[in-house]
Amino acid sequence: MVSAGEASGDYYAALLLEELRRRWPETEFFGCGGAHLRAAGLRTVVRAEDLAVVGIIEVIGHLPRIWAEPYLASGALVEKQTLAAKPNDNFMVAWPKAEQGKSLKWFIQHLAQPHVRQSLIGPVPMRGPA
Repeated sequence: MVSAGEASGDYYAALLLEELRRRWPETEFFGCGGAHLRAAGLRTVVRAEDLAVVGIIEVIGHLPRIWAEPYLASGALVEKQTLAAKPNDNFMVAWPKAEQGKSLKWFIQHLAQPHVRQSLIGPVPMRGPA
């Protein structure tokens, strides 16, 4: 397993991988790497470009993608591209005890709006009364 998450590490690890491959040509190398390591024959599980973030909060935002990468590569997960980004509709789900249910009612009414529902889950036909 090889792990190089930035450009100079990718370059030097690729030189090392080439030498190791020369000595043991049957060895398979996999892990995290960039363009140099991929050119040297690394089977990338995580691309270094996908890790190119600074700061702990920014890294946390990328963890789901990093954890999903091996499953995407194996075909166990399928990535679906969306046509447009979801709108940034921030709303509150909690409510004060005195007005229990008011926010929940608002939430349900908000989800009933066709443009909100479509942006979250795509077009779904509305069902009439049972």
